[in-house]
This record gives sequence, C-alpha cells and structure tokens, in this order.
Amino acid sequence: MSDISNQLIKDSYNYILQADLTTGIIYRIGGDVPISPIFSEGLTINENFNFSNGTEQSGYILMSDSFGNATWVENPSGPSGDYLPLSGGTVTGPTIFTSGLTANTISATTYNNLPKDIFVTGGTYNNGNAIFTNNSGGTFNVTGLTTPFTGGTVSGATIFTGGLTANTISATTYQNLPQDIFVTGGTYTSGSAIFTNNSGGTFSVTGFPIGGGGGEVFYLNLSESQNGNRSLNPVPSTSPQQSTGVTINNGATEIISSFESPQLNVILIPGGVWSFHLHSYKENLNSSFEIFVEVYKKTSGGTQTYLFQTEPVLVQTDSPLISMQISEAYFSGTSIVVSDRVVAVVKAINIGNQSNTITFFTEGSQDYSYVISSLPTQQGLTCDTLSGCSIIQTIQTDVSNKLDKSGGTITGNLIINSGLTATTISATTYYNLPTDIRVTGGTYSNGTATFTNNTGGTFNISGFSTSTGASFTGGTVSGATNFTNGLTANTISATTYYNLPPSSVKSINSVSINTNAGNNSNTDYIYFASNTITITLPTAISNTNSYVIKNVGTGTITINTTSSQTIDGSLTALINVQYLSLTLISDGANWNII
Repeated sequence: MSDISNQLIKDSYNYILQADLTTGIIYRIGGDVPISPIFSEGLTINENFNFSNGTEQSGYILMSDSFGNATWVENPSGPSGDYLPLSGGTVTGPTIFTSGLTANTISATTYNNLPKDIFVTGGTYNNGNAIFTNNSGGTFNVTGLTTPFTGGTVSGATIFTGGLTANTISATTYQNLPQDIFVTGGTYTSGSAIFTNNSGGTFSVTGFPIGGGGGEVFYLNLSESQNGNRSLNPVPSTSPQQSTGVTINNGATEIISSFESPQLNVILIPGGVWSFHLHSYKENLNSSFEIFVEVYKKTSGGTQTYLFQTEPVLVQTDSPLISMQISEAYFSGTSIVVSDRVVAVVKAINIGNQSNTITFFTEGSQDYSYVISSLPTQQGLTCDTLSGCSIIQTIQTDVSNKLDKSGGTITGNLIINSGLTATTISATTYYNLPTDIRVTGGTYSNGTATFTNNTGGTFNISGFSTSTGASFTGGTVSGATNFTNGLTANTISATTYYNLPPSSVKSINSVSINTNAGNNSNTDYIYFASNTITITLPTAISNTNSYVIKNVGTGTITINTTSSQTIDGSLTALINVQYLSLTLISDGANWNII
C-alpha cells in the first residue's frame, strides 16, 4: 500500500483506497476501482480534500441526501452575519437601508406586521382640550391648553401666518414692541441721499448717478440768439420755419451755423449717444454734400473745448424737397461745472466736383431740427413727510432761480399759470407774503362812503355831492360813457345838455348809375334814383340803419341784397313807377319794407 495523505483522490484512478483504522491514514491499494465504494468505518482526511464533478461554485457546500449521496448546493443559511433569508425571518438590532427603502425592497404590503404610517387627519378644540383624529380612525387627546391668551412671554421667533393686526397684538398692549419706523424726509447732494425717520435717526444711500437719466432734447433755433451764436434750447420756439444756406467749394468744409445752449446746471455730461436730427436739401442733382456736427463745451468765460464729432451723413434730396439726416456719435462723458454750456456747430462737406449750395432748415411745424443728448432730463432727489422719497424734481432751466419746498427767493416777475390757491402758496404758509386785501362792504351817509375789507379794517372816501332829486346840474365827462339801463328823457336829453349828438345822421344821395348803398353806423340813407339802375343793399346782419329809395325818373329801379338775403321774402324789390319810394330796415338777418 502507498500513503496518499498528500495526494489528490483524483490522482488515484483505478486504485482502491483503504484507511488504517488506527492512524486514519488512507492508502492506495492496487486493483480495480469498485463501483460505489463504501467506507464502513468512516473516512478521515487530515489535510486538503478536493471533490470536483463540474457543479462546484464559490460558497457552495456538499449536501447529503437520505442515502448519503453528496452534491454541491447553495448554502441555505446565506453568508455569515445576521441576515434574513429570502423567504423571511427576524432581524435583531437596528437595520439601515443604505440605498433607501422602496416597494421593490420591503413594504407593508409584502412583509408581515410592518407597522402602518399613522398621521393626523383632523381634530377639535374645546375649553383647553384638543382631540386629534388620524388616518387609522383612532383619536388622541392633548389637555392643559390655555385660552384665551391674556399675557406672557414668547421665547424665540414667532411667525403669524394669518397676518398681524390690532386685534391680535400691537405696540399699545405689549411691552417693548419696537416702534414702527418710517422715512419722514431727506436731502440729496452729489450722488448721496441722507434720509431722516420718525425716531430722529438718519441713514444714507450713496451711489446715485449724478446728472439724472439722460435724453434731454435741445432744439436748434435759428430765430433766437445766444452769446453771438444761434440758440440750442430745450424749449422749442414759436417762430415759423427758418432756413440758412451756404455755398461751399468742392472738397471744402464750411460752417452752416453754431448753436449755443443755456448754462447746463449739472456737474457731469453722462456718457451716451448724441443723435442730431438735421433737415436740409442740396442745390441740384449734380451737387453732393455730407452734413455733421462738432460739439464743444463752453465755460462762462467763453473758452471752448472740443468734445466730439458726429458721423457725416449724405444729404439725400435736391431743392425744394427737404429731407432729414440723422447724424450720431457716442460720447464717453466728461465732468463740467454748473455754469458750462454746450455749443453745437453744424457743418457740411462738399464732396461733389463743383461749387454748390446747401440749405439748412429748422423751426416751424415741420422740418424742426433738434438733438437728443445724453444730458439729464431729471435732477435731484427730494423727500417729504407724505410720500417719502418718491418725488423726482424735474429741473429744465436755470435752477438758481427756483423755489424749493422750504422757501426761497424769486428775482423778477413770478407767473402762476394755473392760478394761485391756498394749496400752492398763501399768506398763512409763506413768510412776509402780503395779505390779499379786498373790499367786502360799505355804507354811505351825507357825502362820505365808509368801506370795510377782509382784514376787518375800514377806510373812508368823502366829498361826494348830492342834491335833492339827485339831478346832475352840470359839468364835463371825459371819455366814453355807457348807460347800462338805457338813456331816456328822464335821465339826460339833447334839450337839456349842450352838444349832445343827435340820435343819427342822414345821408342824402342822387344816383343815376348802379350803386352800392352805404353802411356807416347810425346813418339813415336816402337815395333819389333815375334811369334804369340797380341799388345793392349792404348786409342786413347787425345793421341798424334805414334806407329810403325813391324813383325820380321814368326807368325801373332794382333793389338787390347781399349773401342771398331777402326783401320781404324775395331776393329783389322793384320800383317801376315814377315818384314811388320804398323804406327798408333790417330785422338783423333780412330786409323789410315799411
């Protein structure tokens, strides 16, 4: 026999294995391999044992059936540790699902006795006791609640989801509730706003852009002058259309006109696009021009500094058709002083091959030349107690001659275009404004009139002269005198006063040709007519004269009207009988025979 303790059984093919019962050593014995060998006393393998039949896998074990036949099978106990088998079981200790827990892993519908997720679905409250219901149909109570809330201390942040009103909590009923702080006023200077509040405190906001929002429009007014230049004015003129022309040699550049603004009253020209809208035409089809603008800043001493030039643009139309050219440029901005102005010099280049004329137009209702600048249209920030700091004060012209909300001085005449009322300015709110004095009543007695005014004062006018019957006994009245209640013999008449003019003047005329009747006021016209002629009456509208027309010949006299007015309903009247006459007067619209 051979000791095979360190050999594989598979290497012992065609041999019989026999164990030494004393030592447990397996020996190989020559001879044929028996079918299904049986070890009646057991088999001991002291070291490695390898059973390979093609079904072995990692983690598998040899499992015997009831007849002792061994096969490779999966370990029914699973890996080592506290694991559940696939068919169920109990896990003791905390269980952590590192990849989450879903219906694909474990749920109340697939595992026995997993507790139901319980949540509150409603509840009632009565006298300090709250009863809550849940989704399983159960209830639970919370007692000891205190209502209503009559005072106390709440620690930590408190959120009022339904809002906070005077009915719930207020500064008047709770101690140390902070005061409601709101802005009551403020001032603005050079990009910084300082606000005051109702507690007397202040806070600042800086970084406002100095100069406002830009976009101020200036009109090129040829009809107005400004320091030897034409006017570049934020206010359009009321003049009719203006024009100026200049003849330029070919290849040359000439000034058409220079326009100067009022002082700007800002300390910065902001960066932005300047867009000049220029109206012009060229002399004829053979001429060719480009138009552009040079812009300068000008100090109060008259020193001009070049700022930028707009892009030259081609003049499109020939005389007399006016067209608009838009010449633009971006300017990066510059600091200035409040008394500085800008000067816009409109120029043209003759790019043709001969000398020609270009004509520039502005003002009037059409073809008004203007520029949209980067200068501000709004300036400053003001605040008041009513609206906080939402008022933007627009300043369009000289800011030195303005009243602010707290007062100021206006030099020269002050015109209130919308009237003067207690809501704009009054003697009760402005210092030293004189009271408007007006007469409110008065009395008269024995030649003296005593008048009262709205301040409670009185003043007298004496020297009135009256007499019994109140008759006027003589004197001279200079100027026109109106008798609002009419003039009758009881008041004044020509028989009692010297040189009182008669009520009307008579105009007597002899005519033998076609004649237009006269129309002087307060005149009675008489016409002695001969031959066959036509006499045309003036308009009957507002005419108070009378007209007498008599036929002193043997012809026919035709009386005509103007503007299709009528004579007793007809357009004409005839007098064809010698020595017959007609008298006509107006009813204010047509003529009537009386």
